Amino acid sequence: EVQFLRGFRDNMVLNTFAGRCFMTIFNAWYYSFSPTVASVIASHELLRNIMKILLYPLIGILHLSAVTFSLLGFNAEFAIVVSGLVASSLIGITYFTPATLILCIIKRMKITLRVIQIQLAIWTISIGCIAIAEIVKWTELMMISTAMLVLSTISLVTSFSLKYLKISLFNISTNSNRNNAIK
Repeated sequence: EVQFLRGFRDNMVLNTFAGRCFMTIFNAWYYSFSPTVASVIASHELLRNIMKILLYPLIGILHLSAVTFSLLGFNAEFAIVVSGLVASSLIGITYFTPATLILCIIKRMKITLRVIQIQLAIWTISIGCIAIAEIVKWTELMMISTAMLVLSTISLVTSFSLKYLKISLFNISTNSNRNNAIK
């Protein structure tokens, strides 16, 4: 798996302008804490086993992103942005939606339409900025806008998922109540 991930990064992601810019920002963030975390995990067998389980979905997500990139290989820059959208969306659903759902239940919070509209506006702006950065080859704008796209995609997909989940749970609850009333 490590070889696959390195190959995806080195042969696909880093061979694109958008991918290189994103990896610059990602690496600065990731390596600001990962050596310390890796050291703690390495010294505790239970943590190692938990991390293995938590990372399995991420590996699958990155495999799907690589497949997406390959399918759209006719334009590597477009392919890497769509691959990033696939990865960010699936990361949002897999990792952030369950955690946010628990938080919303505990704090009795709701995802409002206004929140989703703001997230969608930020997402749209990030796509526009990526296009501008791509056209003029503006490295700093590409770094900021690709990071913004990833974060806003995770946030937006999480909110949509929770909104849909709430509606689905409400419908299940309503139908259950109706069925009980009919009996």
